[in-house]
Amino acid sequence: MEVHSSPIQMGDHRLLFSIIHDITERRQAEAALRSAQKLESLGLMAGGIAHDFNNLLTVLLGNLDLLRQTLDQPLEAEQHLDHAEQVLHRAAGLTRQLLAYSGRGVFVTGPLCLNKLVEELAPLLTVGISRHARIRTELDGHLPWIEGDATQLQQVILNLVTNAADAIAPDEGVITLRTRREELDAEALAARFPGEALAPGTHVVLEVSDTGQGMEDEVRRKLFDPFFTTKGAGRGLGLAAMAGILRGHKAGVRVHSVPGEGTTFTLAFPRLKRPVLPQAATSPKATPLAGRLTVLVVDDEAGVRETTGALLQKRGWTVRLAEDGQDALEQLEADPAVDVVLLDLTMPRVDGLQALPRIQALAPGAKVILSSGYTSQEVHGLLHELGAAAFLEKPYDSAKLEEALAKALGSRPAGA
Repeated sequence: MEVHSSPIQMGDHRLLFSIIHDITERRQAEAALRSAQKLESLGLMAGGIAHDFNNLLTVLLGNLDLLRQTLDQPLEAEQHLDHAEQVLHRAAGLTRQLLAYSGRGVFVTGPLCLNKLVEELAPLLTVGISRHARIRTELDGHLPWIEGDATQLQQVILNLVTNAADAIAPDEGVITLRTRREELDAEALAARFPGEALAPGTHVVLEVSDTGQGMEDEVRRKLFDPFFTTKGAGRGLGLAAMAGILRGHKAGVRVHSVPGEGTTFTLAFPRLKRPVLPQAATSPKATPLAGRLTVLVVDDEAGVRETTGALLQKRGWTVRLAEDGQDALEQLEADPAVDVVLLDLTMPRVDGLQALPRIQALAPGAKVILSSGYTSQEVHGLLHELGAAAFLEKPYDSAKLEEALAKALGSRPAGA
């Protein structure tokens, strides 16, 4: 019920005049609208995730096909293999981004060279977009560094280039990625980036422009609305998400578009003010772990178990496989002779956290490495609290696997 009351004076009497409304139907309508908005948002997000992964899978499959066709040309084949690996790292970055949206991941920022980011993405973008669009880069060779998260900013560039390619198709056109350094004072910021929380000073500017169909003013005004799309099923993680990423980087965005003449997105990032220290020389790789050591791989995903087991066997390890925590416990009760347990956290029946103390009791000398798709920051506190020796974040390759094993075993000699 909703009650509106007001006092009124009638002669010598003061009365309270009230109007009572039954607002049940209105509340039900509001709840239905909120539910519909959530479903619409989930639909756009699901469509966007599918779109981004389909782009990555298209590039991956294309490079694998090219690799198959160039097996007799080692240099070219290795280039296609490198591109495929880059795509897989991009897919891993996308899952980390989704985990961050869900509150289960952590972004890591640091000094970035925007030119390097564009150069690394350019080959993947060329393969992943329509053949009607050509990508051209015009990069300033003397850019300052910026502070940012590489995965987030790669997603921003990928979304902008994908949108640009959609705007060009089915005609032929050019997408230009351009970087430059600009000094922007308060007056210039107010004129070019109105309403953006940018501080005057040196900025690194990235422009993504296309020769596509352009946008009407009505579309341009709604670009960053979370429920707006010109594509029925939703494409990409959306310009609303992109705007949020840029706000997190204290960056600004300006859109200039003329129907029939194309669109230009201009992004301005504040220059990194602290000095960038040169990276320490990469330490030589440790001697590959080998010998009479035994590792128990515990994971409910058969593909992970088998691939990880194969990688370990290639390095001379004796490998045992368990499909979940319950299976691992039963195996250790029968034979506790293992040196390392690689333990997934999320599994049916008995998960990693439930199995860990019982594994330590059954095989007290074994080193336990926790593994999960969540970030190491999220699990870090568990390492010391539960007595785990190391953490291995999914997805991982052979180098990350061997690094975790070396950390878990410490200075233990190979073959001990």
